[in-house]
Amino acid sequence: MIRLASVASCRRVGITVLTSVVLSMGAAEATDLDPHEWAPAHKWTPPHAWDPPQNWTHPHEGDNSPEETDSHQMFADELLASMTLEQKIQQISNRPDADALPEGTYLGQGDQFTTCGFSALGRHITGIPELGIPNFREINSGNGIRGGSCVPEPVRTAGPSMTLAAASFDPELVYGWGEVVGNEAFTFASQVLLGPGLNLIRSPYAGRGQEYPGEDPYLAGIIGSAQIRGIQSQGVQAQPKHFLGNEHEYDFERWTAGVRIPSRALHELYLLPFEMAVRDAKPASIMCAFPYLNDTDYICDSHDVLVKTLRQRWGFDGWVESDRRAMHSTVKAMLAGVGYELDSDPLFYSEENIKAAIEAGEITETDIDAVLRPRYVKMSEFEQFNDSFDNFTDPDLTANAAKARALAEGGITLLKNEGGLLPLNADTNPSIALIGHPWFAGRATMPPRNLSRLGLTTVVPYFTVPPKTGLEKYVSSVSYNNGADIDSAVALAQESDIVVLMVGTNPRETRDLLSLILPTLCIGNDDDENPEEPSDSGLLLRAVVPPPPVEEPDCDGDTVAQDELVRQVSAANPNNVVVLYSASGILMDWLDQVPTLFAAWFPGQEDGDIMADLLFGALNPSGKLPVTFPTSDREAAFATEAQYPGVREDNGLPGGKGFPNDGVFGDGSNQLISNYTENLEMGYRWYEANGVTPVFPFGHGLSYTDFEYSNLTLSKRFRREFTPSPHKGGKHSSSMLKLAGLIPVLTVEYTVTNTGAMAGAEASQVYLKLPKRSAQPSKRLVGFEKVFLDPGESRRVVVEIDAGASNHPFSYFVPDDPDDLTTWANGDWKSASGRYQVLVGGSSAETPLVSRIGIAFPKAGKHSHKPKPIKMPLPPIGKHLHQQPGMEHIGMFLPPLGKHSASKIGD
Repeated sequence: MIRLASVASCRRVGITVLTSVVLSMGAAEATDLDPHEWAPAHKWTPPHAWDPPQNWTHPHEGDNSPEETDSHQMFADELLASMTLEQKIQQISNRPDADALPEGTYLGQGDQFTTCGFSALGRHITGIPELGIPNFREINSGNGIRGGSCVPEPVRTAGPSMTLAAASFDPELVYGWGEVVGNEAFTFASQVLLGPGLNLIRSPYAGRGQEYPGEDPYLAGIIGSAQIRGIQSQGVQAQPKHFLGNEHEYDFERWTAGVRIPSRALHELYLLPFEMAVRDAKPASIMCAFPYLNDTDYICDSHDVLVKTLRQRWGFDGWVESDRRAMHSTVKAMLAGVGYELDSDPLFYSEENIKAAIEAGEITETDIDAVLRPRYVKMSEFEQFNDSFDNFTDPDLTANAAKARALAEGGITLLKNEGGLLPLNADTNPSIALIGHPWFAGRATMPPRNLSRLGLTTVVPYFTVPPKTGLEKYVSSVSYNNGADIDSAVALAQESDIVVLMVGTNPRETRDLLSLILPTLCIGNDDDENPEEPSDSGLLLRAVVPPPPVEEPDCDGDTVAQDELVRQVSAANPNNVVVLYSASGILMDWLDQVPTLFAAWFPGQEDGDIMADLLFGALNPSGKLPVTFPTSDREAAFATEAQYPGVREDNGLPGGKGFPNDGVFGDGSNQLISNYTENLEMGYRWYEANGVTPVFPFGHGLSYTDFEYSNLTLSKRFRREFTPSPHKGGKHSSSMLKLAGLIPVLTVEYTVTNTGAMAGAEASQVYLKLPKRSAQPSKRLVGFEKVFLDPGESRRVVVEIDAGASNHPFSYFVPDDPDDLTTWANGDWKSASGRYQVLVGGSSAETPLVSRIGIAFPKAGKHSHKPKPIKMPLPPIGKHLHQQPGMEHIGMFLPPLGKHSASKIGD
């Protein structure tokens, strides 16, 4: 989105910006590594300038030298050597302690300065002062911070939802939002921020879809990595979640549900955002999730997930934490590398259980060291042993609000604008009917963290701008109706010049949406009286907040039948605008009556001001859909009950609803298992593969101006990758390098022109179709760039697609046994030499520029291990091949590399 007063420069996201970590294609799977010998990976260098906390030095300033890495490891080892067994056990579980709270005061809910009140749900580990181990605190981050060690909740920045962040197609703005939440965690005395969520939105029913970055793994990986880098730039450890298979909440069954996901779908879709984040953003920690995976293990007990894939295949060197009540075993979780059981009191990592496992010879104290060491190493790298984090400091909420607003402006998406109704003309001073439930039309709509369908829980904002306030900047007559009485809403619509309908869904943690139709919502007692102040469980005394009941109470107040409200009001006045607040697509049988539709997602505290600026043209919308809007309630990955929510199976495992208590999971029902039989046909891939036209396609988004694409050219080169050459004694020499691989790099160039009369921004998208042997259902997103253009301005866009990038742009995963889901982790990435089709345009369904190019993947021999490649700025092998008519099928074929190459490239 662009303010008309200024035009920013372009922001490019091609794979080339993610090559700080280089992968050799088709690398042999590392199955011979000791899970207790987790080698640290390369450190990340932050790309942006930033204002660090006082007296703090970033741990990742450039690549840590071996000496620096060794110093952190040595520190952790010396610390572990000084600890007793009991102290180590105490350090791997969550035991909130009323005597270990931060000191000082902070601005809390109700705009009152307060001290930290104890909560038994607090996320912290009490320190050991005599050993110099500080209290270790975490705070939750769905879409802004809340849910830490203190009540009441702090006043902080209520920014946009993760889905909106993905809709911005702008990682620079997302990095800035990461800085905000990292800073606000740091100033709230918290070393770890639990987020971002990197699960994909497999279906629009997803209860926590607002916390997830869309349906495409590449987009999710780019956006998630940007936020992680921003968080960690502030001296706070990021913890991406919910790893793995946590696409749904079901109906209060997330603690017991199972998933069956084919190996290719796992690696090419659901694992990929996490892999990209691990390789490119270097998160200090990761949170393992609830599901029972592929008839093998629960995620937090899974060696295949947490060791074989996370550590051995990807090189993760951080620590692992369980989600609350996600563990199911003491021994399995320990041997899989879980280093922190999050709970109000340890269930599996209790002193009794661990000592019993040691006595039985199932684990040793060395195993405890192995799971605890990575956290101490990261704390040392982040200099968190030097800062006790025991005092609150004040964040700059004004500066943070500006970053949150910039992201919200960039992600709100205009889906429909028939007849040019928008932008509205303030000079005519039209009368406006503002209609909708108080959650959406009566207050700024912030990302919900609801546990109950009757309540609205959000970050506690520093300030908000309700829609009526925003609209009154432009016109003198704005009349609000909450929509409970549809007849009165229709009457208001008929007497007004313009109708603005603000409607939405009520996604919430622990439960998925029951329907894809706009829900009927209750109006609570506080919805009209305090439209700017969200309800908040943090105010329910300084005590344990119990989990919500499985069965929820009925509404005892008025209700808003939103679907019927839109249908009748839009029929009463054709000059209407619908603003949809949701995490994903909904069903809209009234869409033909609505000329203008926005997907506002959940924009945050300045919602009213931003939406008014968009409606009246002070802002030009530039968001693009990170999800596909469906045509029915049963299609794509949710076409059958077996796919979603799943079917119950009598497999001997617990199933059913309810928060686990006293080690008892479920309610005695059979286990619910969701079958991902759509395999790779998820999201826009399903619609393309099956020839189905969605209501709105992935990547779609309109502007108040028009853009034209032209002059596509393709060129390629081979980047040389080197590895240290070993001496005869087996040690590597830093001065002697050996050619390890030739990595294809495809350069895609094209021109985007603003052909309209208003300045605007266009998120251009680059898709790739792989050769047939890869058995892909459709094209895949491999790059994008958001360009900001004045009227009549053209810009040449350059996107580089590097075969060694973390998203494997030219590759597909080949499982050893595709029919055996239990061996999903066994297999390898492969690349097919042949013709690749490149498609460029403004959405997945609109790619006016199409061309082909031949690409070869030179083969190489293998080492018994995989040394870290070294990139050298040598001239490319071969020349650039600019795509000209008649050259569509030109390829470059090189002889195989020598037998000493580090890994096999291609198949």
